[in-house]
Amino acid sequence: AGGSIARDNIVLTIPSGAFTSPTLVRLAPMTDPTLTLNGISATRVFTLEWSGDGLTAAAPFFLDVGMVAPNAEYLLARRFVTERGSGFTPVERFASNASGALSSVEPSSGARLPGIRVGGTYALFPVAAREGLLVGTARDAGGAALSDVLLEVSGRPWRALTAASGTFALLGLPGPVEVTATRPPSTDTGRAGDTLASAASSVTLTVV
Repeated sequence: AGGSIARDNIVLTIPSGAFTSPTLVRLAPMTDPTLTLNGISATRVFTLEWSGDGLTAAAPFFLDVGMVAPNAEYLLARRFVTERGSGFTPVERFASNASGALSSVEPSSGARLPGIRVGGTYALFPVAAREGLLVGTARDAGGAALSDVLLEVSGRPWRALTAASGTFALLGLPGPVEVTATRPPSTDTGRAGDTLASAASSVTLTVV
């Protein structure tokens, strides 16, 4: 069975079937003025962790943060810090209505950001405009998928590490987009680009 966990003005709803066994989930709102994006402070910051195994293939957690600024765009990002690098990985796009109620704008099917599926530190940032989806796979010259590759979107603050399967999901503004890949400490780089038609569209890239 699912359930929910609430702390302060943050509520996380856990879908039924998300865990295969009874699991302890810890939600901790926090205040961290150093968590900024292009000089803009996060609207909400929290850490999330749980015992036992990871999530199943069930839907991601549903986030409710209470009232925010009305008629605005928001992005939930997960902070990562590893030996490969650090940054903010886009997790879910949101928009607020005229009353300041926040709702996800991720599509129910097809390409989308993953939502909350792993533990970590999350920050909800106000953004000037909604961005479109950049998905794909990082591969070596022989075509093999590469994990733990650090990806960056040119001209945007988003970064990500590829999954074990080499896949990634990032965001970009409509128009020409380019994703650059590095794998520190190696100095090798890869890149791929395309044109993103709109914030409601997506492009698929193979970064080599």
